[in-house]
Amino acid sequence: MSPEAFSVCCYIIGAISVFLNGLTVYLIISQSTSDIRGYRVYLLNFTITDLIFSILLSFLLQPIPVIPGGGALIAGLTKYTGNGYAGHCVFSLIALVFAHSIVSLNYCFIYRFASLMDVRAKQMLEKRWYKSLLIGSGEMICFGIAMLIYDMRVEDEVFRNNTIVRFPYQEHLFDGAVWYGYDYKESPHANIFLVTALTLAPLSCGYNFLCAFIIVAKLHYHRRRLTQRTYNLHLKLMLALLIQTTAPLVLFITPISYVFASAFFLVKGALTNETIRYLPVLALALHPIINPLVTIFFIAPYRNAILGRIPSKRRAPVPRSLSQSHSTCNLYYNP
Repeated sequence: MSPEAFSVCCYIIGAISVFLNGLTVYLIISQSTSDIRGYRVYLLNFTITDLIFSILLSFLLQPIPVIPGGGALIAGLTKYTGNGYAGHCVFSLIALVFAHSIVSLNYCFIYRFASLMDVRAKQMLEKRWYKSLLIGSGEMICFGIAMLIYDMRVEDEVFRNNTIVRFPYQEHLFDGAVWYGYDYKESPHANIFLVTALTLAPLSCGYNFLCAFIIVAKLHYHRRRLTQRTYNLHLKLMLALLIQTTAPLVLFITPISYVFASAFFLVKGALTNETIRYLPVLALALHPIINPLVTIFFIAPYRNAILGRIPSKRRAPVPRSLSQSHSTCNLYYNP
C-alpha cells in the first residue's frame, strides 16, 4: 500500500464515520423516548467524542508510523503546514479525545449500574458534587495522558537523525515528508506514559466487564418483576456497551501496543512490510464507525427510525409509535 492509497482509505473511512456519528447524534436528540431520555446525555457525550476523534485522525493527521523509532509521518491535512509540531499537537489532542471516549464508556456503565439499584443510588448519581467528582477525576486522567504524550516530543531533525543512525533502512521515509517523533529511550515521560496506558486500559475494560456481570446478575434476580420490554431494554443497552468496550480493545490497544513495543524495545526490522505499517491506524480509524452502528442497532427507537425510512414492498412498515407496555431504565420507577 502506498501513502497515497492509505490517505484515500483514511478519507473514505473518516467520511463514513462522520456521517454515521452525525446521524446518531440526530437520532439521539430527536428519537430518544421517555425510557432512555436520561441516558441520552451519556450517549451524546460518547458519540460526539467519536465524531471529533474521526475528524482529527482521518482528516487532519493520518499518521504513518515510523517503526521502530517512535514517531509518525503526516499524510493528512496537517502536512500542508509543513510543521511537524502541528502534527504532534493534533496527535496529543487525539490521545485526549480517545482517552475521553474510554472514560465516557465508564460513565455509561455507571449510569446503567445505578439504574438497577434502588432510588438512593440513582439520586446519588444526580447530585452535583458526585457528578463533579466523577467527571472531574475522569477528565484529569484524560488530560494527564495527553500531557504525557505532549511532553514526549523531540525536535524533528533530532528524531530523524536518531532514527537513521539506528535504522539506516528508514532514511527513505523522510524524503519530502513532514513528521513528528519521540525518543522512548531518553524521555522519562515516555516510560510513564507506557506504564500508565498499559495499567489504565485493562483496569477500565475490566471495570466495564465487571459492571456488565453485575448488571446481568441483577437483571436475572429481578426477572419476575420486570416487563419483557424493560428487561430487553436493559439487556440490549448493556450488550451495546460491551461491544463498544471490546472494539477499542481489539482495534486500538492490540495493534498500537505492538507499535509502541517495537519502538520501545527497538526491534530491528519490525513491521518493514509497508502494508502492515498502515494497519494500526486504519484499525484505529474503524473504531468510530463500529460504535454508532452498535448504538443504532441495539436501541429500538433509533433502529426503527432508520428502518421506517427504507421502502420495501415485502416488509411491513415499522411502526413509529411505541408499544403501550411500560418500560423504564430504572427498576424502581413508580408510574
